Amino acid sequence: MKTHNTPLVQMFLGAEGIKKAYEMTLSAKEMQIKCLSQNYKNVIGSYFDDEYWPKVLSSSINTREIILNTDEARKYAEGLDGVKNQAAFVEKNFQNESDFIVLDHAVIMISYNEASPFALYIEDEETVKSMKMQFELMWKVADK
Repeated sequence: MKTHNTPLVQMFLGAEGIKKAYEMTLSAKEMQIKCLSQNYKNVIGSYFDDEYWPKVLSSSINTREIILNTDEARKYAEGLDGVKNQAAFVEKNFQNESDFIVLDHAVIMISYNEASPFALYIEDEETVKSMKMQFELMWKVADK
């Protein structure tokens, strides 16, 4: 358990670890998500699309996602309400297999490295502040 001013850092290994980290986000009020990976299904199969993300979209969590500018992503974004759930796009040359989610008080970094996938959960005020700024900078320049 985190004590005052002591960062909490947890590492979750493998596909099951990544799924556990995703489940930790379901109590958030809002999430800012950089999701530029394309090979995540090679690591976690259909879990994200079929189990996790429908839970997020049907919850009260406000989301902003930065995703790759593909036909599939544009079609997906058309189905979002544009208020509670928003998406912005960056060009395909920004694709990478490491994503992050900024929560109210924590950050989750996910590596979809097929040889050794993992998620890192960080509960630290300065890290959260920094990642929120990075997300805001990306959001500002992304195509909405």
